[in-house]
Amino acid sequence: MPRLSAESEARLIALYREGGGPWSKQHIVQVLAFGGGSASAQVFREALTRDSAGKLVSPGDNSILCYLPELCGVLARRNDDALRFLLEASRPEFWLAQRLWKGDELPVSVRILTGAAIKGLGFSGRQQAQEVLDWYRDNPAKAGLRERDGTVASLDGSIVGAVFRARIVEDVGIEAAMDEVFYDGEVLMRRFGEWLKTPEGGAWFAWAAGAERAGVEAARKADGGGPATRTGN
Repeated sequence: MPRLSAESEARLIALYREGGGPWSKQHIVQVLAFGGGSASAQVFREALTRDSAGKLVSPGDNSILCYLPELCGVLARRNDDALRFLLEASRPEFWLAQRLWKGDELPVSVRILTGAAIKGLGFSGRQQAQEVLDWYRDNPAKAGLRERDGTVASLDGSIVGAVFRARIVEDVGIEAAMDEVFYDGEVLMRRFGEWLKTPEGGAWFAWAAGAERAGVEAARKADGGGPATRTGN
């Protein structure tokens, strides 16, 4: 998709801000992700940190908001403001400092949002994104986190998912990756299974098992123990 002109981007952002929840604006969001610039990056940041803060949102709106960091990764392929946001959002501390929305009466998971930002970095194809993945690889205990409710979780699945996304984009390009692979669940699972059989995929699969154990244990020790769950997606 060609880059939007400043005027076209401004018109789409005005339409986005006219009202209604994220579910009703998902097509606008997708166009901004593929064709927008810094103004679109600001819209994404505000949607996740300001516009929805403290609100009870519908299941549809919740699903779009939780997917927004991944779409921000598409924008970050050419926009530094989107990349900077994802680099911040790829650490649990960023989301723990935010007033988040609620879906199904419960606050949205910090693990889900951090993981979505990490997977967004995978889509970005930027060197800084690879540095984040390398950092997590070298510091597996940092994959663990504690949610606000005390539950301990792991980011191992999202980290592996980000590496997989980066490889698919390298293979087929970002538009085909989004339209033909990640849009179709059967294709996605087939390609993921094929990737796991490669030396890279196998190594990251083995890493994930150790990272889950190390991360959960580290998060439990940091706060003096607590319940643990296996939530590594």
